[in-house]
Amino acid sequence: MHVRRVGDREHLVVLERDERVVASLLRFAAEQGIQGGWVLGLGSIRHIEIGYYDLPRRLYVKRHFEED
Repeated sequence: MHVRRVGDREHLVVLERDERVVASLLRFAAEQGIQGGWVLGLGSIRHIEIGYYDLPRRLYVKRHFEED
């Protein structure tokens, strides 16, 4: 993982190939004392799960995508 500060409170985080996205970002946030924020990403990911919380149904909806 490579990190560069790009603003007062913004960071550019570049992950290496096959690096675990969520684990790496959680580790970075913990090391920096970051308790909340948002993520914008560009690139490609293998074996991804995307989900959201369906408030009316009160459950998480998840979808898995595998590398083609």
